[in-house]
Amino acid sequence: MAQQKPVLYYDTLQDDIVTSANQDYQLAADFSWLRDSLGFRVGQRLVYPTARRIGSAFWRTRLAARFVGRAKLTPYADRGYFLYGNHTQTFGDPLLPMVLAGRKQIVHTIASPANLGMPVIGGLLPYGNALILPQSTHQMGEFYTAIEQVIASHEAVGIFPEAHLWPWYTQIRPFSDSVFHYPVAMHAPSFCFTTTYQRHHVTVYVDGPFWPEPNLPRRAQQRQLRDEIARCMTRRSQHSTYSRIDYRRRSE
Repeated sequence: MAQQKPVLYYDTLQDDIVTSANQDYQLAADFSWLRDSLGFRVGQRLVYPTARRIGSAFWRTRLAARFVGRAKLTPYADRGYFLYGNHTQTFGDPLLPMVLAGRKQIVHTIASPANLGMPVIGGLLPYGNALILPQSTHQMGEFYTAIEQVIASHEAVGIFPEAHLWPWYTQIRPFSDSVFHYPVAMHAPSFCFTTTYQRHHVTVYVDGPFWPEPNLPRRAQQRQLRDEIARCMTRRSQHSTYSRIDYRRRSE
C-alpha cells in the first residue's frame, strides 16, 4: 500500500503555514543593519563561507539537487543584482541564494525577524549576511540604505517574494510588486530561481536577467517586473512531477 501523503490545510495562498515559538520576536531597539566593526567583519569571513559550504552539501547530498542556468549569474558577478525565488525549504532556502551565486559573489538574503530567535543559528544570521526585515517605519530608512550599500558594493540581494514558507509546495504563490521596488529604484538587474520537485531529486532553474521597462512610470515598472518573473517561475514550476505534501484549501 502506498504511503499516504501528509495534508496541510490553508485558507488563502498568503497563509503562514509554518510558525515557531519565536514568531513574535522583536528586534532590539538598537538593532543595526549597517555594521562595520572589525569583529563583525571577522565574523562574516568565518560564518558566510561556512554557511555556503553547508548549503552546497545540503542541496547536493540531502536533496540531490540539479542546478540549471547558474551560468546566467556569472557575467554579473562584478555588479549588484537581485535574486528572487520560491520559498519551499525550511533549512535549505536561506542558504540557496549563496549556493547559486557561488564563490565569486556575496549574497545578502532578506529574512524574517523570527529567525533571530532560533537557538544558536539566530545569533549567527547577521554574520551570514542575512538582512532582517524591519518592524517599524523608522527602521525602514537604515534597512533601505543597507540594501543600497549591498548593490553599490557589487553584491547581491536574495528575496523570497512569497514571504511565507510552504514546505515542498510545487506551485508559485502570488506575491506583491512592492518587493520589486528595489531593482527599479537602484537600476539593477533581477534574476529568479525556481525549485522544482521530482521523485528522487530536485531541480533548481535560474533565469534572467530581467530589467524594468524604462519608459513606464516607476510603479508600473514594479508590476511589469513582478509579472515577468512570476510568469517565468510559474512556467518553470510545471517541471515539478512529484509532491510530498497534499495542500488543501480549508473550504474544500
